Amino acid sequence: MSGPEDGKSKETTIKKSIGSALIVEDLLNIRELMEAILKRRLNEEAVIIVAESGEEALEKLTNNSIKPDLIITDLRLKGISGIETLKKARALFGEDVGFNHVCLVSGTMDQTPEEQNFLNSIGAVCKIKGNPVTLIEEQIKLATEKLNQEPVTPPGD
Repeated sequence: MSGPEDGKSKETTIKKSIGSALIVEDLLNIRELMEAILKRRLNEEAVIIVAESGEEALEKLTNNSIKPDLIITDLRLKGISGIETLKKARALFGEDVGFNHVCLVSGTMDQTPEEQNFLNSIGAVCKIKGNPVTLIEEQIKLATEKLNQEPVTPPGD
């Protein structure tokens, strides 16, 4: 007879959730809408960092030492671009900062081949064309599902 009592460890799946998110958007109305949607979709303990520019986002990440699980950034920002913001966040925290759950929001989506290669290398899960408000909830859902694709076995099990 075999069971949990036979000394064999069984795999335990832990459901993960997005505990922190970064929104970088220069348009106030879109930024506020994204934040409202995230507050509604994520658990109430989730930390949501909102920034108007890449520079502000990096400053907030540095000051709060928060590695976001989800990054939603406009591609074309005033100051440094969304791509540069991602590159600098990666340099700040290392390769595992929210990069499996990156959404780039842009009306143009005109990335250079170098930018596209970078986005592919970090595993950007979605690129939203046009009006992000109509698609953002679905993209958050996809990012959460991607976060939960791999079962996790806790240490010691």
